[in-house]
Amino acid sequence: QIQNDDIIDTFSEGMIKNNSIQGIIPMTFQQVNDHKYYQYDITNLISLDDFLKRSLNKKDIIDLILQIIHIFENGNDYMIEHQYSIYIEQSKKEVYMIVLPLENIQNNISFNDLIRNILMSAKYQTQDSSQYVVEILNYINSDVVHSLQNIKDFLMNIMNTQPAMKVKVEPSIQQPAKERHIVEKEVLSKDIHQEVPPVQVQPSIINEETKIPTLQ
Repeated sequence: QIQNDDIIDTFSEGMIKNNSIQGIIPMTFQQVNDHKYYQYDITNLISLDDFLKRSLNKKDIIDLILQIIHIFENGNDYMIEHQYSIYIEQSKKEVYMIVLPLENIQNNISFNDLIRNILMSAKYQTQDSSQYVVEILNYINSDVVHSLQNIKDFLMNIMNTQPAMKVKVEPSIQQPAKERHIVEKEVLSKDIHQEVPPVQVQPSIINEETKIPTLQ
């Protein structure tokens, strides 16, 4: 419901109503007597908070963040920079966003803070190593200002990195039989933990390109 003191950004409202923007849920305006509403169809969608309560793996987490980046970029193309609420389609794990085109609700969280919230709130599958989570947190906590493209490239690199695993290596067949043996070797030796190791959060430098709205 639109409140009496809400200031409508008619430009953003028109962009959302008159364009099909990938990842942004279409909006309609309704008025019943003196009450005004924005309506969004979120059938089969769940909130980001509910999605993070599920058991997620490395691909789920990284793909979630990459999709959010893509939708922010789409919104920026239409000069839409207002409050977002993030929803997930349950079967395909596709990300969608509701946008409130109100000038009196301003963005007050950086994209880096959103990533931290996701990583620290998510429930992880026990068979996954938590090392990739630490690497992402260390990256966004660094003193370097990262563009959305930089973050995408980094996440894609993390996505393609093979997880730690144990392999058995057999010696060359030319070795004398009496000296043959199987050596167990740990690759990228890291024990698998469900809990994310504590990470000291450094103050982030917020890039104007990466500011986003309040997470609902």
